[in-house]
Amino acid sequence: MLPLLNAKCVADTTREIQQFNDAKLNIQAFKEEYSRKVGLSDNEIQDENVANLPLHPDALLVELDDYKALIDRCIDQKVREGIWQILFEGSSLEDLSFERRELEYACLTLQNEHETSMSEIDGFYKDMESIAEEVEESYQTLASRVIELTRTLDELRVEQQELARIDALVGNQNLLTVETARAQVDELTDGYVKLSMANDDRMETIYDLAQRVEEGEREVETLLAEMIAAEGEASEALRSQGHKDEELERQQNWYNSMLNLSHQLDGAENIDSNLTTQLQQ
Repeated sequence: MLPLLNAKCVADTTREIQQFNDAKLNIQAFKEEYSRKVGLSDNEIQDENVANLPLHPDALLVELDDYKALIDRCIDQKVREGIWQILFEGSSLEDLSFERRELEYACLTLQNEHETSMSEIDGFYKDMESIAEEVEESYQTLASRVIELTRTLDELRVEQQELARIDALVGNQNLLTVETARAQVDELTDGYVKLSMANDDRMETIYDLAQRVEEGEREVETLLAEMIAAEGEASEALRSQGHKDEELERQQNWYNSMLNLSHQLDGAENIDSNLTTQLQQ
């Protein structure tokens, strides 16, 4: 009866060890793939192509610098456009002063909108950084739990070896005297009881650690969902800024056409010089 129970215990334990190893490999592979894509630190040299991802922090910083430079150029074009518009309409000095104040106010409004948009984008960027750090911390927690489970499995392997030794002793009982056999039966009985209790404790520990691993995976999934949502909000903010850039580009094209027309008129340079002198006064 005892060898049959022992064989069943060994089979169940072996199956659970294999299941845990498979799960551990899946978790490690998922962690390496995710770290490679978003550029998280894993004590290894990162791929040079990581910074080319659309929403990677380095790529976002480059894109933000491009937007800032573009908006600065558009503001300058807007000022020049207002000046030429006043010139062609033949406004008086009083009108020029009023138009200049309106133009300065429009430029200030545009600058404020630009700063607000940049602040929103910076906020989305910081949110994504925070979520990425939380994901990495969750993976580190999972790794520590996996190490603890591995240590428990090593202890189970030692117990399996002890069970094999006991099986060998039971198989050689017929070569012993009656008194020795009885003593060994008592010893084996005590050993089986202790091993059974220890195995129950180990199984409870494995179950508890497995539950913690599942909770950690759910936390990682939640953090990934939050990161995706933050990326969507950042994309929406960038698209909104793109509509404003299209309007500025249209106004810039109009200004270029007016500038070309002015150079074709007789005395365009003298008009520009007189207008500049009046604005300085």
